[in-house]
Amino acid sequence: MAVFCSYLSTGTLVPLILAMFVDMASANPVVFVDHMTALKLLAEQQPAYLNQIVQIVGAVGTVSLVTILSYSINKILTLPKFIMIQEALLTIKRVHKYLQYQVDF
Repeated sequence: MAVFCSYLSTGTLVPLILAMFVDMASANPVVFVDHMTALKLLAEQQPAYLNQIVQIVGAVGTVSLVTILSYSINKILTLPKFIMIQEALLTIKRVHKYLQYQVDF
C-alpha cells in the first residue's frame, strides 16, 4: 500500500492507482486510515482527482474505531512475538490518526 502511495506524485500513474484504491477501499477501507494525509495532500495538489479521493475518504468514513482495533488485533495475533510490539505501536498510531481524521476532515 505504501509503495503505491509513493507513486501518487507520478502524474501518469495517478488515475490508475486511484481507480485501484477506490476498489480496494470499498472492500477494505481500514488499510487507508494510515494514508489519509497523503490523500488529502493529493486532493490539494491535483483537484482533478477529487472525485476518486472523495470515494476513498467516504469509504474510510464508514470505518468505526472498533473495526480498526479488531482488524489490528487480529493482524497482531498472527505475527511472531518479537514483531507484535511493533505492530501494537502501529495500531496505537492508526487509532490516533483515525481520531485526528474524525476532527480534521
